[in-house]
Amino acid sequence: IVHLDRLARNYKILSNSLNDKRLMAIVKANAYGHGAIECSKTLEGQGCDSFSVFTIEEAKELRNAGLKSDILLLSKLEKESIQTAIDNDLIVNISSIDDLDSIILFLEKNGLSPRFHMKIETGMNRLGFDLSDISLAVGKLLNYKNLNCEGIYTHYATSDEGDLSYAHLQQERFEKALEIANEMGYTFKYKHISNSGGLLSELSSNTNMLRIGILLYGIYPSKDVEKKYV
Repeated sequence: IVHLDRLARNYKILSNSLNDKRLMAIVKANAYGHGAIECSKTLEGQGCDSFSVFTIEEAKELRNAGLKSDILLLSKLEKESIQTAIDNDLIVNISSIDDLDSIILFLEKNGLSPRFHMKIETGMNRLGFDLSDISLAVGKLLNYKNLNCEGIYTHYATSDEGDLSYAHLQQERFEKALEIANEMGYTFKYKHISNSGGLLSELSSNTNMLRIGILLYGIYPSKDVEKKYV
């Protein structure tokens, strides 16, 4: 049994604690098994206007159910899905120079760019631009004015653990990427790094968006974090 009124309460508590930072609700994997359509509609009704899923199929399901808010895809960019992302007003994730070149090629051929966020590899060791590629990537963003880049982000690997030294290292690497972009004269609309553990461990400085998943559903990500919201 899923109590949507409790989900709505959790959203209000968390969103009121973010000091004007935007909350992105993670509803991947059928909202952690709680029902993605029902949960997303409830959260949108409470004022949430940013969501994230893993696959384009999950995003299309939400669009077909009437969700109007922003939806970020966390999976690796599929070139074949760029037009589908544009048609459904989805935000894609790019994580390499090859991904960015695919967006540029699509722009040159079709005169359109999907909305996208750049993912930076800071230590999660999954997808993401290496710091050594940031200057090249930002140079391309500056050269192609019609690219629809809306954000930059990374993901904490250990933000819910007692020892936060690795999380601080990731934070420093992310801030280095931002510094490189700023020095080149490029700024991103949205900057996000924190997940539920990052919020609880107060690791969200220098950002204006937080991605909140498991905590929205009333579950703390580990026993090592402070239970601030009860």
